[in-house]
Amino acid sequence: MFPFGGAALVRLAGPRWPAGGPQARARSVASGRPGRPEIRENSIIGDGWGKPRPNVSSSAVFSRLSFALLCLILAPAALGATTNQEEAPAGSALPAPPVPGGTQASWTPPADVIYDNGPILNSPGTGVGGADESVVQTSTLNMTTLGYGHQFALEARLTDDFEVPPGALWRIDRVTFFGYQTGSTLDSTFTALNLRIWEGPPTGSHSRVVFGDTTSNRLLSTVWTGIYRVREDTSGVETDRPVMANQASVGVVLEPGHYWVDFQADGTLNSGPWCPPITLPGQAETGDGYQSDDGGVSFHPIYDGGSDRRQGLPFLLEGARIGVSPDVPALGWAGLAALAALLAVGGVTLLARRRVG
Repeated sequence: MFPFGGAALVRLAGPRWPAGGPQARARSVASGRPGRPEIRENSIIGDGWGKPRPNVSSSAVFSRLSFALLCLILAPAALGATTNQEEAPAGSALPAPPVPGGTQASWTPPADVIYDNGPILNSPGTGVGGADESVVQTSTLNMTTLGYGHQFALEARLTDDFEVPPGALWRIDRVTFFGYQTGSTLDSTFTALNLRIWEGPPTGSHSRVVFGDTTSNRLLSTVWTGIYRVREDTSGVETDRPVMANQASVGVVLEPGHYWVDFQADGTLNSGPWCPPITLPGQAETGDGYQSDDGGVSFHPIYDGGSDRRQGLPFLLEGARIGVSPDVPALGWAGLAALAALLAVGGVTLLARRRVG
């Protein structure tokens, strides 16, 4: 039985970070993806296994079952590790009927956002009932991925980066992530969320966690954003993926540097939770997010299943810019040392002249 309610796991190629972390982040897409694969969930097309014919001998049936079992055993070794993405079905599938029940969206973007990693809304007002939509550009850009898994039950995690600029101090009070569970009503089914903020990329040899852990539930609120995640051919009719805004408590002051936030969620439905990627009109590559399928021990880049382009992950940092970092003077420590040396030399010279005079 497949773990996602009738969805099969397939394995595709893609690089994985080594335990020591990447030497540098590649922001451009290279040709091909050697190395560790990423995780994808695709819809099953076709009837699957059929029943044996009545006139088939028991030995033939046993041979076929043995062959199928052997394929299941050998497939992981041949194809690499699984990934965890929800993909749009191939072809023009019938859209799901409107989901009854639920409440209207009551979420508005926070007023104290100090950093926005990217949007998911690319089609305002085109959804059922005038709702907004996050449209997978299946026809125009050959994109297929609806969302990326960050399920607690599967030890899946997602991560993306941000930078605090030189000389700044950021107080992070909350982080808002975005996610959905396929088949939910407009009432959120999310029940938990944990996160970590890293100085440096997760699993990097010199990286460290500056806030959070993988066990504390930091979910403050979860509510429908007023956005449905849909495909181009189901825009205006599909309602089974209402996107929720999941706000988590933080409470940390960050000095200038390059940081990564990795997160994981849980919910009451069997599908997901899934996180829609950053969605930009007419743009297939949207960022440099990563996914882990082993609880954060290692991470691999996330790609769209159709266009094979890198994807970023949406999140909001909420808090305040509280001033200039005392640990990063404008001259830098080397500049201050040189200035101190010059002042010392000048002072000695001045004293010497006074004594001579």
